[in-house]
Amino acid sequence: MRAACRMFRRRTGVLTLVGWLVAAGAACPGQEAATVWKTGLALKRQLELPAGVAFSGQSLRQGLASLARAYGVAIFLDRRLDPDRSLDLHLRDRPLEEVLREIARHADAEVAQIGSVLYVGPAATARRLATLAALRRQQAADLPADLKQRLSRSEPLSWPELAQPRSLIGELVAQAGLRLENENEIPLDLWPATNLPSLVWTDRLTLLLAGFDLTFEVNAASRMVRLVPQPEAPRLTKSYATRGSAAAMAPQLRRLFPEASIEVQGSRLVVAARWEEHEQIDRVLSGQSVTRRPAPPKTSEKLYSLTVMQEPAGRVARTVADALGKELRYDAAVGQRLRQPIDLKLENASLEYLLESTLRPLGLSWKLTDEALEIIPAGVGSSTAP
Repeated sequence: MRAACRMFRRRTGVLTLVGWLVAAGAACPGQEAATVWKTGLALKRQLELPAGVAFSGQSLRQGLASLARAYGVAIFLDRRLDPDRSLDLHLRDRPLEEVLREIARHADAEVAQIGSVLYVGPAATARRLATLAALRRQQAADLPADLKQRLSRSEPLSWPELAQPRSLIGELVAQAGLRLENENEIPLDLWPATNLPSLVWTDRLTLLLAGFDLTFEVNAASRMVRLVPQPEAPRLTKSYATRGSAAAMAPQLRRLFPEASIEVQGSRLVVAARWEEHEQIDRVLSGQSVTRRPAPPKTSEKLYSLTVMQEPAGRVARTVADALGKELRYDAAVGQRLRQPIDLKLENASLEYLLESTLRPLGLSWKLTDEALEIIPAGVGSSTAP
């Protein structure tokens, strides 16, 4: 086991564009101290700071582990994603949250935040998970005082290598003085060692159940927990006071958040929406500006799939330029680098990812003008997608 851990650390790394080379790997008992995770405001600030990665053949699990330890950000990978999926990804000078979301996108996944943990999993689950967690916390607040106190207690979440989720969930339920009604809903599985920061009890159970598309109900009278399927589109309902007229504010919020249900009740607004939308509505109503996260690429957006084995990089660049209907431009020094053969295998890649994967290993970058795709030395000009 120790030899495997040493090998894992030698082969794994993430180059962050703030100039650090971070050795990484799965936690090996007795070999390294546990990471101190950022929480609360420190986590929020870290996610907003610029970062970058350069992955070449990195596995999804290794890449996320490296990123987590480099920045002190706890990341939980859903059991349904392939942890050995290879990542070839180059990103620079982007907010850490955006870097993480781009890594998830290349794994056909999305990101959700549960307390101080960033969950990476299938898009459908990620979109509803934070809302489900908020609903479970809200429901726990209405339970009898003794039970409410137990379910609101924050503790770290960790387990050893090859832990079984059914056992982890059963132990967590027992810690709260409850019994699990239908543990057979959890299939047999084996999980890698994990160490996560403190979460309230309801968030811990929500996270453990996420990979099975399950959530839970607590029966206070029988002191039982029942596992149930996650609803397709959960919504959290909150009431807001407004600085001015609620009736005047409602149309503005409906334009900003078309998926939310926004009703006027007297001097207040009653909003049913996803947790992420409530976070932004809070900011709008307090007078702060918000930046709406870009929607995922539409199916009409041009994506590229290709396999190249020992072909000159310039041939890939020429193919892209022709597809864009643009002239390919570069100087003589750049032309010499473009003669170097490369191996490349991409499926449904964006233009930016395709060009970064082709050019970055050669020390090159690119920019688009109205007439041309220009290949330039890295660090000169800017890469601008159309």
